[in-house]
Amino acid sequence: MEHGARKIRVGTASDGLRLREKAESLQPDLVLTDLSMPQLTGLEAAEQLRKSSPGLRIILFTELSGLSLREECLRRGVDGFVAKSQMPEQLMEEVNRLFPWNSRVE
Repeated sequence: MEHGARKIRVGTASDGLRLREKAESLQPDLVLTDLSMPQLTGLEAAEQLRKSSPGLRIILFTELSGLSLREECLRRGVDGFVAKSQMPEQLMEEVNRLFPWNSRVE
């Protein structure tokens, strides 16, 4: 899929191991992942992806909340943190914050 001059790559994964594999093969600009995933949590996958793809942007979403969880995710390499109860509004805010050069996503 193309958006202007940029190609948009979209993939899905049913667990954290597949997430890591797909992200490494697709080389996306953004990974959106759930914290709770089988095999490898979204946070563990994000931490590994951060090492292999430092320019990759990662947004993690979860039903859990709390300042300490958010801080832990950010400390371990996640760029954005969204509570599922705040979707989709907060997700769009995070995408626009991470990609300010892009026309506003709505």
